[in-house]
Amino acid sequence: MTQEQLGKEIGVTGNTIARWERGEVQPKLTPSQTKKLCKALGISLDELPDDFASRHPIDEPPTIIKP
Repeated sequence: MTQEQLGKEIGVTGNTIARWERGEVQPKLTPSQTKKLCKALGISLDELPDDFASRHPIDEPPTIIKP
């Protein structure tokens, strides 16, 4: 899979993928994009690197804390 193909799968440019790979920027993906990334790579969320920017649960709504 090329950087362009992966980018198209998750909604970013191939150049963005290249910048992630070079460590120039950290990925900032929505939960939906993170899920698509895992599917495209054939991995689970747990298999993403520990420092991956979007490791929040993707199937749970955000927690709202009331004062």
